[in-house]
Amino acid sequence: MLAKRFKKLKKIAIAASTLFSLFSANLVSFAKVDTGNNYTFIPARSYYAKYISENASMDSDIVQYVWLKLFSEESNWRNGQSYYSSPYLTWGHKYYSDYVTNDGKIASSYRTNITYNSQFDSYLYQTITRNDDFIINWINSNPDVFKQYCKTVKSHPGFAKAIIDLTSGSNSDTNFLGDGQYAKNNLFLRGAASTATNRHQGNGSGAKWSVTAANATGYDIDILKVLGNNYRKLNKTQKDWVRTYFSWMIADYISNRSNSLAGESEELLNMIAVSAEAYDSSNPQLFFDYCINNTNANIGEFIANSTESHGLKSALYTGVDDISSNTDMSVIWDLSDGDCYYTNSSWIGYREPQGQSADNDYDWLCYKICFDSGAYWVNLKNLVATNPTTRTQMEDWIMRYNTKAASSSNEFANAVARAGQTISEVVSNATWSGCGKTCPENVYGGNGEILYTRDNAFDCGIHQTVQGWNIAKPLGVETISFTIPTHGLNVDSTISYRLYDTTNNRTVSIIGEVSKTRTITVPAKYVWSSTLAIEGITYYRDGNQGHVERSGSCPQTHHGTTTINFTYANVSACVANNHDFTWTYNFYDSDGKMITDDNKTSIPAYCLASGICKNCGHKAEYKDTQLKVNKNGNSTIYTAAFAHSSVPNLGTKSHTVFAPTQSSFATRFTPSVNSGYLSASSELTNFGRTHNITRVYEGDGNAVQLVTTASGTVALKSGAIGAGAKSITVNAVGHDIIYRLMNPITGELKGSRQELIAQSGASECTWNLSGYSDEELEGVYVVVEMYSRDENWGGHALGETVTCSSTVQFNYIEVNY
Repeated sequence: MLAKRFKKLKKIAIAASTLFSLFSANLVSFAKVDTGNNYTFIPARSYYAKYISENASMDSDIVQYVWLKLFSEESNWRNGQSYYSSPYLTWGHKYYSDYVTNDGKIASSYRTNITYNSQFDSYLYQTITRNDDFIINWINSNPDVFKQYCKTVKSHPGFAKAIIDLTSGSNSDTNFLGDGQYAKNNLFLRGAASTATNRHQGNGSGAKWSVTAANATGYDIDILKVLGNNYRKLNKTQKDWVRTYFSWMIADYISNRSNSLAGESEELLNMIAVSAEAYDSSNPQLFFDYCINNTNANIGEFIANSTESHGLKSALYTGVDDISSNTDMSVIWDLSDGDCYYTNSSWIGYREPQGQSADNDYDWLCYKICFDSGAYWVNLKNLVATNPTTRTQMEDWIMRYNTKAASSSNEFANAVARAGQTISEVVSNATWSGCGKTCPENVYGGNGEILYTRDNAFDCGIHQTVQGWNIAKPLGVETISFTIPTHGLNVDSTISYRLYDTTNNRTVSIIGEVSKTRTITVPAKYVWSSTLAIEGITYYRDGNQGHVERSGSCPQTHHGTTTINFTYANVSACVANNHDFTWTYNFYDSDGKMITDDNKTSIPAYCLASGICKNCGHKAEYKDTQLKVNKNGNSTIYTAAFAHSSVPNLGTKSHTVFAPTQSSFATRFTPSVNSGYLSASSELTNFGRTHNITRVYEGDGNAVQLVTTASGTVALKSGAIGAGAKSITVNAVGHDIIYRLMNPITGELKGSRQELIAQSGASECTWNLSGYSDEELEGVYVVVEMYSRDENWGGHALGETVTCSSTVQFNYIEVNY
């Protein structure tokens, strides 16, 4: 009987050598296999899909065997294989059966590929988590299929969760991961050709690697793909293991970008981008820019992780968690007013409030980035200044800070006053000798009268001198040009110059000797910096450059000047003194869907404030993920306080969610009521089946031997059971019945399988759902497997009518709320 066969499979154990030798068997029906101690039955290929959907949760070598045989044969469907048959195009074209899908529907596996099929993920999950040697057996027998599952893990959430749950153990006898990269106890690093006695280096029994495997290939990177794509779901043991690979992944990404391991996985890239290792890498700007451009890689985490690794955790006054919550730097820069009026006077840059109350913005962090001379902060400032988005944000804050600073320099005040203007300044003033001749030349008398004119032709070459100069660029200047006067008839003065950083003498821009001046655009990071200077040489030239006769002159002394023209950035009042925003607010759920005001059931995950300046149209967004929760009777109030903003008009916003107050009720699913949510296997009619045989004993000397069977499966589809269900009751008819609760991802709920053996008439099964979590009950569905068998063997009188009858019938499923 079906139930007995289930029990027997729980007890059998096939030796590893026997398990893999079975691959060559050409089974066309349930086959007897000698395991050395007794015989057990292996399902025929045509029943594989059904068998897996019914038995995946068992701790069983047979279940493993069926999976591994599927992986092998589906991946190698070709002529020459014992299981191959023409003209069938695929394995599933020839071998198929009904099975229960992972959303609670009865379907045929005809022409269905089970390998890589997400419909079977929940069953794969069960086998992996119930058989801790299955992963090793799988890699030993078919590593390519395993690698492909890992590579496409986003399409296989059930497989991903299985690997996560399997590797979650922290004790030595359950820990698959060991101590990480290069560690001897890292199971997945060992490779298929390892001869280790067990997976735990003597700390517990476990599956052995196959000593006959061809390649000593490690599979730790494959596991890394799975865990990395689900990093936030990992426990400490797993996260610590993944972290041992950070430096490798970062170097891989810097070198190979989109072709790297992290480049193929957004979640993995998000994870390494915010790490301290990324800050300390050979290209921290790459990861800083990635964080700024991707809200799923919080720049706040990048700052928090790197400060902590540099021993500066205490410098984050509002705490690591608070800083980590910043998805970008707009809150840090745009919503800080620059007054440095803190609640704590010991914080860096503190100013005594002048008749105003202290605020809770991020002025202190802005100040550290801009003015702290520590190596970490100087480097962080360079990262900020190199990114165009954060550079503008930082420059705006510096302007607000200097506008409000009591000790603000005249230089900054001048920059604001001269915004948009061009101010000229002479940087060089030179004199040099000339010919002192004129042609024609007048000869004067004692009274100043012209006595006569003489030709006085002369040769006049180029008269020149060189003069160097140096000047600091004023704060706020964004373009520079030069004016060089020329007095000669045939020659121009020229100039060469260099822009350099006075802190390290590094050349920022250099121009060779030119006669036509050009406009220099100051690099954006230096516009509001006082560390840029210009040094230059003016090559003054004058003269006629040739023979002068009839008319011409050359003075005794030449004069020349070099003028530098500084054009200041156009600083608006909004930038210097804060924008005047008008704000709108919207709450969003965890999937990023906006919650309308009339939606009182969806739970907010964050509130987004969108602002537009009334004066200049500048737009800003502020996401508050730190919602305050206040329960009041049947309602829960979620409030966004926008705690770190000192921007005017940005206030709090609340959304209220009401818990359902409905009274208890029940929903019933029967063959005639709500039957659209039910699914039945093909052998059932109206969710039941009866098999009858009747014969009359005629005294022919042969014993009457009658056997009837009836079986079928019914499932209640995923989605039919709503939130808040308290219990589920199932009623069905069958001699042997198996009832199961199934999760679409993790499969059979632990403890939910109920096997009713040797029943007569209708039987019921009831589950109390209070012991299951919301996650376990998400999308839960019900499977009912029914089986009946009757037999009538001899011992009858002449003329006696002999009847044998078997019936299965699904009656109803009732969900109580």
